Amino acid sequence: MATDKLISKLGELGEQELLIEVTVRYLFSLPPELADAAFRGAILRWFTPEVLQGVSGAGTVSGIEGLGSDRKASPDELCDQLRKLRFAEEYPGRGYSFHDMTRELVLSYLWGKERDFYRKVSAQAAGYFGGLLNAQIERSELGEIDPGEIDWDLGVERAYHSIVADEQEAIEAVGSFLDFLLQERKLGTYHAVMQALSEHAEAGRMLPDSQGRLKLWRLQEAIANYNITGLETMTSEILQAPDAGAPGWLKAEATYQLASGLCLASRYDEAEDHLKQNLDQYKDLKDPDGWLRAVIELGALEFYRENYDPATDYFADALDFHVQQLRVPESERPESEEDRPLLVFDPAAWHRRELYPGDEGQDQKEGLPHAASEKEAAKEETPQSVILYFIEFDTAKMGIDITGQSEDEALQYEWPVYFDDTLAKLWLNFGYLQRAKDLYDSAAACARLAGQMYVDLENLTGAQAAVQLLRALGANLGDLETVKAMGEFEHRLFDEAIARRDQTAVLSGLISQAASQFDTDKYEEAGVNYEKAYSLAESLNLASEKAACLDGLARLNWIRGEYDQALERFRTAGELYEQVQNREGWAGSLLSLGDLHLAGNQLDRAEECFLQALDRYNQIGTFSGRVESLLGLSVVAKSKGEYDRSFAYLDQALELSRSRKDTRLFSQATVLSRIAQLHLSLGHVDQALDAFDQALGIADRISNKQLTSTILLDHAQLLSDMAEYEPAVQKYGQVIDLDLNNSQAYAGKAWALENIGKQRAAEAKEAYEKASELQPDDWWLRKGMANALRLSGDKQAATAKYKRVVEQIEQKGVQPADRSMLAWCCYQLGEYEKAENIYRQVVASNPNPISDCFDLGLVLLCREQYPEALKAYEHAAALLQQRYPALLRLGLIYVAIDDLQEAVEANRSLSGVEEYNQIKGLLDKQQRRARSNPDGKPGGDQV
Repeated sequence: MATDKLISKLGELGEQELLIEVTVRYLFSLPPELADAAFRGAILRWFTPEVLQGVSGAGTVSGIEGLGSDRKASPDELCDQLRKLRFAEEYPGRGYSFHDMTRELVLSYLWGKERDFYRKVSAQAAGYFGGLLNAQIERSELGEIDPGEIDWDLGVERAYHSIVADEQEAIEAVGSFLDFLLQERKLGTYHAVMQALSEHAEAGRMLPDSQGRLKLWRLQEAIANYNITGLETMTSEILQAPDAGAPGWLKAEATYQLASGLCLASRYDEAEDHLKQNLDQYKDLKDPDGWLRAVIELGALEFYRENYDPATDYFADALDFHVQQLRVPESERPESEEDRPLLVFDPAAWHRRELYPGDEGQDQKEGLPHAASEKEAAKEETPQSVILYFIEFDTAKMGIDITGQSEDEALQYEWPVYFDDTLAKLWLNFGYLQRAKDLYDSAAACARLAGQMYVDLENLTGAQAAVQLLRALGANLGDLETVKAMGEFEHRLFDEAIARRDQTAVLSGLISQAASQFDTDKYEEAGVNYEKAYSLAESLNLASEKAACLDGLARLNWIRGEYDQALERFRTAGELYEQVQNREGWAGSLLSLGDLHLAGNQLDRAEECFLQALDRYNQIGTFSGRVESLLGLSVVAKSKGEYDRSFAYLDQALELSRSRKDTRLFSQATVLSRIAQLHLSLGHVDQALDAFDQALGIADRISNKQLTSTILLDHAQLLSDMAEYEPAVQKYGQVIDLDLNNSQAYAGKAWALENIGKQRAAEAKEAYEKASELQPDDWWLRKGMANALRLSGDKQAATAKYKRVVEQIEQKGVQPADRSMLAWCCYQLGEYEKAENIYRQVVASNPNPISDCFDLGLVLLCREQYPEALKAYEHAAALLQQRYPALLRLGLIYVAIDDLQEAVEANRSLSGVEEYNQIKGLLDKQQRRARSNPDGKPGGDQV
């Protein structure tokens, strides 16, 4: 009879209910201890004897009869019995688990009928897995295990079980854990948490609000993985869903996340539309924090687009609003006549004070982040201390006279506020803006204020950004002490990042150090740091950072003469940017490729790259990228002898620089310098000097000594290329007067002095020595010293120098960029055969080997291979005809003539060799043609 009732009851159940009933009845049929363990095992995603022990004893399932307090089976025995059940399976790398279907059936039963038991076991499991994870973290902090050994998947289990144990409490903790995983770029673990929580969401074991948070976390995951397409799809589904399925706060968050993702993809116009919609959403929700975040992002977006006036307006609105949020309550600040007094939003009007009980406050006005003394550090540990910023009232506009008042009396006209990362970020953004507007002193004040806040907040990444900006501003202003001090401070922050194991900060520090070392010609050190940064970026799955490192490494390959490797790395960087839809980064890679093709005299390929870059920058709307593309196209046109087209590109760039309301003076000066260089290379001396004066005037107006040095250095190098050595020496001297540590200026001056002749050889040697002090590993400078010694008549010392250069280059391994220098030293040492072999390698591999062809011909002359020597000179002359403007050939021609003259002085018999006289006539003819037709077009001056 009982069987009939059971059959009848089962027949009334649906398929899912029937499966649950059958599965649960089977578990109840097991021995009590095994049944209890089976229900606990179903709650666990995987189990081992240790895990079963960790969740034992928490609650009981109703209906398990005969389960006493004395357990007979050990955890090992129970685990062994569970794994033998027909629905158990091995869980790779962990232990055992039940089939997904069986687990879900049991969990459905527990959620519906035994929720208290389910929550208790889940709470115990969350505590167990959380305890294991915390223990590993502590051991890592003590140095007992490597951070890489931490099993972050234990956090997945903690998150999974905590949601059932106490959903409202867990949702915040899970959110914090996911934020940490994003910051550390542990995206695999992040995804595992998403998958685990989705199991609860799909089974209806999460509240609607928590399910909304899960959707938000998936959007953040898409951004972290550069999955903009997936982000758009998920956001569209959320925005189109009814409010019951997607509440207003979720739709607003989704809109913001989509805008952020579109910014990463340089789709600024679309991002702007969504952010403006986002402002309205947060106004309707009466969510001031969300509204503030959208305003700041709009300011950042306008900064990316280089629209600095609207960016300033957005940031100013955000700062004014956020200061109101952070103000100290009325009871804690002096009374004022107005609820909102007029405040001075200037870094100089913000005073940092650290307050203690009974203390009127400590005023630290240095602004620059610095290490606290032991006494200050002890005070910071006092719980009662608090750091506030006091903002001055604009007493002048308020009609208040505070002349003669004491500092304490003046405090009543200051408004105290707390501070946070958002406030620091706003001041840092103002710093970037002011630098972009060429307001360097103001930018430095903003950066110092932001840096101080970030240090107080112990935000390493923010502090690094502030210090890097201050270092760049020091370079702009020619303030070498600031550059040095900020470099040292940046090293301290980097060491702190390593100590804290803050991988994001470590990566930022490595890239910044590599870029600084590259800019100061410390190429080997730069290469090491770029390689380290690339490896770290790869481990963190940061595609844009990987691409930036590849760009730096490619430039190092280029400097070493490794053109194929450079080309491959530039292309790979572009592909990485393309994969993550970073259109601006991709356009930047095209500029780099264009520059490389230019260096290799592959003008059509270079032009194609610059045109593609210009097209992308036009689509994005980025000002500086368009200017850089136009400047590249101008160089291509000039190199083809198409001077009118070159001027047209420069005019476009200048017009673009002058068309903005927020003037681009730095850009104007750069373009004017290029215009001056083109005029000068065409022999238009008056127009050139006028344009140079305009460029230097702008650089002086904005107090940018670095820009002034660059303009003068480019002018000097151009004069040297045109064999105008005396004026080149003067220009190099002006650069040195501005920057005593400019190794390029000393090297350029030395080269110009060397080519003036024997009468300036001593000065050349002195300049080479100074450059070598600044760049002790640069063997080109040592070779230059040997040349100067030879010209001054000290052949013994010169020979010793040449030998030393050869020994050092061969000892460290000959790099492509070293081969020309090595061959020249061998030539001067009389090792003609060795020199010939090396020069032939160089000519075969160098895409633009004019000077190497001349030198090869010289070596062949000395080896009495006269017909081959003539061919080498003719090859160089043919390549020379492709070099435009024609005056830029003169430097190469004059060096070739001087070298030839020196060779015949050493071996008078050469003067009677027919090929020697043909070579001499060829060079003289090249010289006359270049001078007589400085702006000649292609085809008009053939050999």
